[in-house]
Amino acid sequence: MNFYQCDVCGRNLKKEELRYRVKIEVSAIYEQNEIHLADLIQNHQQEILQLLKRMEEMSADELEEQIYKSFEFDLCPACHREYIKSPLPLTARSPLKDDEQNTYKITERFLHSLVSEQEKKD
Repeated sequence: MNFYQCDVCGRNLKKEELRYRVKIEVSAIYEQNEIHLADLIQNHQQEILQLLKRMEEMSADELEEQIYKSFEFDLCPACHREYIKSPLPLTARSPLKDDEQNTYKITERFLHSLVSEQEKKD
């Protein structure tokens, strides 16, 4: 008898039973910044050599995972219900220390002020 297994709870699912497939794709995104004349005339040879050296120390799988990685999971109905409640179960960051919290608030206020100034200009 063919069966599948829930990748969360391990429950065996018969081929004809309802199951859910979760597909996750993670890919690198690079937003190109503006290119200036200085960028075009700069000699990038040293940067390229350093990059190649780092790449030589990595396996093909490690290099590929920096660009693209996909996952597929089968879920039983019960695990599916739980999964859709929180599809990104990332571990929460530990609370910020007082000085980190203050730095965060100052930075946040500064960024908001920049946005406000830009909106006034527009």
